Amino acid sequence: MIDFVEIVEALTAAWNEINACRVYTEQNVDFEELLIPAMGLVNDAKLMIESLVAWKLGLTAYGRISILSSIRGAISDGIVPAIVKLENCMAAK
Repeated sequence: MIDFVEIVEALTAAWNEINACRVYTEQNVDFEELLIPAMGLVNDAKLMIESLVAWKLGLTAYGRISILSSIRGAISDGIVPAIVKLENCMAAK
């Protein structure tokens, strides 16, 4: 059985980590443009899981696709590019 509480807590922790990185790099607009949408996508995934639980639907096929799509988008469109950009900035110093 899937532990939805554990998943929600993990997504909350992920959101907090992304936000911490955003705060650390807030002086650079390029990071903000990558990390704020990633935070939104992680939050979307968390809210979808909470909704499925509240509606007592369990993990529907459509819910699974939507949740994974949000998480993948956060990773591929925000987190990974921000890490690469941060690595490039640190290597240039």
